[in-house]
Amino acid sequence: MFGIARIETANITEVESTKSTRQVALDLRRTVIWRRMGLDGRTIDFLSTIDSRDDFKVFQRRQDGKKEFYRGWEQYANGFGNLNTEFWLGNDKLYKLTSNGHYKLRVNLAGFNGDKAFAKYSSFYVGDKTTNYKLTVNGYSGTADDSLKYHDNRAFSTKDKDNDSDSSDCADRYKGAWWYRECHYSNLNGLYVGNKKRFKRDVLAHLAWITVNEDYINDDS
Repeated sequence: MFGIARIETANITEVESTKSTRQVALDLRRTVIWRRMGLDGRTIDFLSTIDSRDDFKVFQRRQDGKKEFYRGWEQYANGFGNLNTEFWLGNDKLYKLTSNGHYKLRVNLAGFNGDKAFAKYSSFYVGDKTTNYKLTVNGYSGTADDSLKYHDNRAFSTKDKDNDSDSSDCADRYKGAWWYRECHYSNLNGLYVGNKKRFKRDVLAHLAWITVNEDYINDDS
């Protein structure tokens, strides 16, 4: 799960949160759905989770693999899914949010064996579509390894728009969509591999915080 929280208040009156628009809590972790005015004057729904004093706006969540994340450029630009289950908020919305104020990022990770880890970044920004939603991220801390540093200053890629610097098409090869380089240290929109399932090494959704047991890797063609 990815979430961003604003550090400094921007002088943008068009963007404001109101407690009166918050809806019923989704779980005991104080996760709520609330509404926030977008920069284009439209109302945008957010999943918001409270961590200490920070109010994080969640832009990606995966929990059971029922939602397909191997999608094209326009779907990632506009967003897809359901805030109650799995979703990607949308790259256009990420740009509009992070371009107004100073945002930090938190990534929460959980394994099927119950292990949990997190990574925090003190600065997070996504560029607009003219930059192919280029990622700028720095200031790592946390219990997971720094799996985003490798992707800093990289454009977003999908199966129908290859912006990586690898000789192959990383999004197609790893069945995801990400700020690929050559190709990735993290791939959190890649294949969702369920508990106790075997999968090919070539499409392994690598995360630096976890070592995958060889029993779960199938090298057969």
